[in-house]
Amino acid sequence: MIPVFQALKIVREITKPLAAESVSLADALGRFLAEDIVADSDLPPFDRSQMDGYALRAEDLQTVPRVCALLASPLRVAAGMTS
Repeated sequence: MIPVFQALKIVREITKPLAAESVSLADALGRFLAEDIVADSDLPPFDRSQMDGYALRAEDLQTVPRVCALLASPLRVAAGMTS
């Protein structure tokens, strides 16, 4: 048995990348993109959070009891809200 790096080298030497082709979305299942897709506009068209939720360290919850009370406070922020 040969090492993985040597097997990869052999495969790269005897194979060639396939040419890019355009296919319909319905026929794209199981395929890979030949290049990145870039959106031509933002949706929604305003700044928004890239993440959802929050993270805490367990030690902070033990040393700052007020944090627990603040976390228990109900607060809803719907998608698209800015304040």
